[in-house]
Amino acid sequence: MNDTTASVQDSYESFFKAAYEKERIKNMNLTGALLDAEQERDELLAKLGRITTSAPYKLYKKLRGNGSANERKTGKPVKELPYGYVKELGQQSDPYLAMIKQNEKGRQKSSQKDTDHVFLSYRELADLFLSGENAGKDVIAAEDRDSLDPDAKEYINDFFLSKNDKGIWFCDEDETDEDGKRINPWFKPEWSVFSLQGAFIPGSLFAIKKENCNEAFSWLRDKGFDKGSYGDDGRETVYLIILAASLYTSAVHEDAVLCHRKGKKATFSSKLETTVSADYAERTGFWGYEERFARIKSAFYEASTGLKMQIRRGLDDRIFTVYPILSPKPLISVIIPSKDNPELLSKLLGSFFEDNGYGNVEFIIVDNGSNPENKAKAESLLASYSEKHKKRMDYLYKKEAFNFSAMCNRGAASSGGELLLFLNDDMECIDGSWLDVMAGQAMTDGTGAVGASLRYPGEFRFQHAGISNLKVGPSHKLINFPDDRIYYYGAGAIPMEMSAVTGACLMVKKRDFYAVGGFDEELPVEYNDVALCFSLFEKGLHNVIRNDAVLIHKESISRGKKENDGEYSLHLIEEQDKLYKKHPFFADGNDPALNIHISQDSPEYKPDVVFPAYDPRAFSEEREAFKGQTDESLLCVTLERAGLQLKRRDAREDTIKIEGWSFVKGRDNSVFTESERLISLTDDKGGVRYFSVFDVYRYDVELVMENECNVALAGFVCRIRKADLLPGHYSIGLMCRDGSMVYSAKAVGEVTV
Repeated sequence: MNDTTASVQDSYESFFKAAYEKERIKNMNLTGALLDAEQERDELLAKLGRITTSAPYKLYKKLRGNGSANERKTGKPVKELPYGYVKELGQQSDPYLAMIKQNEKGRQKSSQKDTDHVFLSYRELADLFLSGENAGKDVIAAEDRDSLDPDAKEYINDFFLSKNDKGIWFCDEDETDEDGKRINPWFKPEWSVFSLQGAFIPGSLFAIKKENCNEAFSWLRDKGFDKGSYGDDGRETVYLIILAASLYTSAVHEDAVLCHRKGKKATFSSKLETTVSADYAERTGFWGYEERFARIKSAFYEASTGLKMQIRRGLDDRIFTVYPILSPKPLISVIIPSKDNPELLSKLLGSFFEDNGYGNVEFIIVDNGSNPENKAKAESLLASYSEKHKKRMDYLYKKEAFNFSAMCNRGAASSGGELLLFLNDDMECIDGSWLDVMAGQAMTDGTGAVGASLRYPGEFRFQHAGISNLKVGPSHKLINFPDDRIYYYGAGAIPMEMSAVTGACLMVKKRDFYAVGGFDEELPVEYNDVALCFSLFEKGLHNVIRNDAVLIHKESISRGKKENDGEYSLHLIEEQDKLYKKHPFFADGNDPALNIHISQDSPEYKPDVVFPAYDPRAFSEEREAFKGQTDESLLCVTLERAGLQLKRRDAREDTIKIEGWSFVKGRDNSVFTESERLISLTDDKGGVRYFSVFDVYRYDVELVMENECNVALAGFVCRIRKADLLPGHYSIGLMCRDGSMVYSAKAVGEVTV
């Protein structure tokens, strides 16, 4: 490195120190009220109510700034909003801010020593590589110098001073809107070169040790990448540097939000439970899935693997992915468990041959006891397809109880392929390249199981986009969500590492399948696919969902739909116990492919802030009835559910759950916080018991009941231990209180215990 370069790097060091102090002062101004002294608590809670961009904020703003409009709603002068209402509304309508207060106040930093490093923008790091010079110091790289959190340098210093052999550091990040409010958090998974296939996971800030940076430079120059033409922002070159560095080293993920990109607006969903999430293609720090990056990824993988790569446009035309073109194509053994479903099997095979360019396949149908008529139909069908397409079509028939694991293992034992594809008979192929995509991924070194993105028939909704291991057990992500957008930083759209994929469409190398003992036959129905994926992970392999390979899944048609009753929920918990006893690493929700700050009880990717209303372990208290002047004409109640709460791994007591929403017509409903509402249960003999409720933020109620005042927390949940109630039939009522005035509604629903 020449003196000029050293001088420039020293100036960057000085600039970083000045920027660090500037950012510290800026942060105190923007978020001090959120994270600092306790005496500012009231001001903070009021701010939470004011700054939220959801519909509750709009109504709140009207209330404070347009008294006459709200007086028309209530018929009386409007008072200051109650403290409890503002607090609960602020927390539930913006869970990320609640998480910031909970997690970041007083977070521990250990570094007391500065390190010898240089701070570069992405453009400057790209220029350093293209200049032919090497890094003379450890490198901190950021897209925007002003985006670093004041604490970021201390965390990075700790990394540079550490003795571990990992050479790359990255962290979580978020955005700040025009008002300085922090929005749109990106809680990232642990490092995965397989997730790096889909997008640039380091995002807007990373650090890399000098020796690893120079190793990447050397490899890229040897392959001629320094002669390429890249975009002016430096992103393509930086992506290549991280890809090349990943050939030699791994990365440390810092579990802290230490980068705050400049955003435009708070588009993160303000609803805790929602059926529609924002489109994350708008996020400023999320990139690498576009066509220009597909070209450089294709070139990199061709240079690093020796395989020809194919660029593929996704169903969402903003997404471009890559996969290896295998030559020669290995034989794939397609193993299909099927009983008494010749029509479904016929549709599957018909769509397979109609929409598939991968020719080197064989089929093994495993039947556990079709009746004679359906057995004859299946045999005739397979003979016909064998003759027409010149493919091996084996039919393994054995009358026995349904055991998915045993059937799949029997099919694998009869297979001749290098790759095994386990496929349900209620699938439909709609994409001519899906098998090439899955096979290319499955043959990639380090890959375990490969899954496809599945849709419900006749709908544009996800049935499967990977399985995460949550605290409530293994769960399908994005199930029932529409497929018309890019979800949480690529979820449902790009290739990603997941803890597991569904056995409805699962590909794995045969040698790896047998290395872990195949499917676990002690799990005959539930979680056998998850157990297989866990076993592969424990062998050092990585399970990948290829969201660019799409099929239709007519879920459960082949075995009939299961009822979501308490008995079945208990059965699932028992099966989970078996699963986690065999795979203790994954117990208690451990999942390297999912950040711990992502919800542990939802198919959606959202901050994991658990309010009592959403915690199945939070129970209502028995109370005395309200006393006072009673009105039975103004309280409106909609009871949505009443019955046994589905059992979950972390909530094993039998629980009666009652939920719905209520408001008092023509009144300011902000006064009816949870302490001022009670559920009543009246038994067949006229005995009445009263229980408290938890307030629930109801965005939808507020929109529909726009002429009612402050109904954002109209929702309620009441949970009662089943053991605390005598068996019998109960009539449900609700009452709420405003001072000495009691509003009551009787017989709004029923529940049987």
